[in-house]
Amino acid sequence: EKLKQAGNLLEALSYTATLKRGYAVVRDTDGKLVRSRELAATESELTVQFSDGDLAVTPKSEGAPPPSPLPAKQPKPAPKKPGGSQGSLF
Repeated sequence: EKLKQAGNLLEALSYTATLKRGYAVVRDTDGKLVRSRELAATESELTVQFSDGDLAVTPKSEGAPPPSPLPAKQPKPAPKKPGGSQGSLF
């Protein structure tokens, strides 16, 4: 029972459990952790580790704006009046 509890604790505290919750680990080409945007911007290639595997990525230049997380909202069209014509203003 103690061994099972220790195993459960080890799993709960492991970084792989954190990956399963939606986080990622970023490494440089030497396999070292990249802990900031500033360091990431100096690299030509990075590896991002997700819970289901790794992905090689190339950082954008510092001047590039970050991608928008949500699509821009389109203005709602004005409601149409019944009858289809505007009518006279005078």
